[in-house]
Amino acid sequence: MRRFLAPYIFDIKNNNIQDLTRSLEKLKKGYKDEKSSLYFRLNSFEHQKKTIIGIIEYGTYGSDENVVNIETSKVTKHIENNESHLKQYYFFFEFIDKNRGILVLERKGNIGVRSIFYQGLKKQLEEKGGEIEISPISIGLNKILDKPLKKIVIKLPYIPKEIDAKLGGLKIENVQSINFELVITARKNQNIISKLIETLKEQSFNHKKLNAGIIYDSNEEISIFVDDGNFKRTVYLKRNSVRSWIEIRQDKTVVQEGKDFIKEIISSEELLQLLKLI
Repeated sequence: MRRFLAPYIFDIKNNNIQDLTRSLEKLKKGYKDEKSSLYFRLNSFEHQKKTIIGIIEYGTYGSDENVVNIETSKVTKHIENNESHLKQYYFFFEFIDKNRGILVLERKGNIGVRSIFYQGLKKQLEEKGGEIEISPISIGLNKILDKPLKKIVIKLPYIPKEIDAKLGGLKIENVQSINFELVITARKNQNIISKLIETLKEQSFNHKKLNAGIIYDSNEEISIFVDDGNFKRTVYLKRNSVRSWIEIRQDKTVVQEGKDFIKEIISSEELLQLLKLI
């Protein structure tokens, strides 16, 4: 399974790093989102000066399930509806000043923990009169766009007419639940990719301009995949929003990759500009 690290800026109001560590300690008892049948708890964390590194355990509950041995197909365990199979995700807090800093969260495949982690942490801090804001960020977009691109994927919230024929006349009942993906690979479409990248570079320091000639609908998304052998990252662009994830390579540990990623963010020119926005 592919693993990623996603960067955020956090801002804690009326609290500090000591209040955060106390709130994290309380989350070891667990937190339930009953509306979505989600559960998480803090497995462990370490606090050194301005850095907090820990592990979140996260899963779903609410249905009876079997666990099987994939080699023999034999059931090895039955999970009741009040049980949850928990997966582990790393998190990294790095304070830049008294109340603000960088948060990096691990993702596995398409699954992340930002929403439920934020809900649980927000609840704990509010009990002490504090609050926290977490905002996704993209650092060094121009640097990323200068790297060799593998492909660009454009997700569109509509179905081209030609697709109807491909489906043999079958009617799509719920169009809103379907996205059309346009995949442009670098090897055969370098001219198109070069023009797209040139436009994105011009817009990269003003998120509002990302609408111009690139994204027309709030449901559209562009994914840019970069890999030069040492540097592997995905950039996601939506209307007025830019995010970038770094892919964790198999020859690196999550902790080492996270520490290196935070160093890169802190040394970037855009960080001060981003901090002014929160």
